[in-house]
Amino acid sequence: YNFTVMLAANLFNLAGAALRVYATEHRRLDLCNLSCALVGFSAGCFIPGLTIVGDRWFPRDTRPLALSIASLANYVGWAAGSIVTPWATSSEGDMLLLLRVQAGVTVGVLLLFLCKYRAQPGVTLQTKAQSKYTAAMATKLMVRDPQLMGQMACFSVVIGVSFAVPAVLDSVLQDLL
Repeated sequence: YNFTVMLAANLFNLAGAALRVYATEHRRLDLCNLSCALVGFSAGCFIPGLTIVGDRWFPRDTRPLALSIASLANYVGWAAGSIVTPWATSSEGDMLLLLRVQAGVTVGVLLLFLCKYRAQPGVTLQTKAQSKYTAAMATKLMVRDPQLMGQMACFSVVIGVSFAVPAVLDSVLQDLL
């Protein structure tokens, strides 16, 4: 996927994470809303890339499975974010700690992206391709590719981080209600 687009997505996510922390600390609804918009811009960069990555990195027989796994990583991140946020927070202090951890993870994802980005695959599943794949064979090949698994993990974390936004709104708005 394009380096500039992915860098923009990561920077939007980082800015959104930083604004969530600041908005909660200073009870700034406007910045919390801006944080939501930045996370939306980030998703707008990441999500269309799933099909491009599938076309670029996987043989035709495995593209649907690769796209499905990437999409499921998105849902795993959503599920994790929607479970962890209420589970890990019972006070405003807990929320601030979680938001700071999320911002730190977002920095880590950005650094990992900058260190590990590859525009084109080197030795890919496509070069290892056999004429016919079963879903089990394709899954084994994908799970054994540390680059792919790292990217899927980062994608899940990035999406999971965005699910703290409603909890931030709750913290910011609690004084108004």
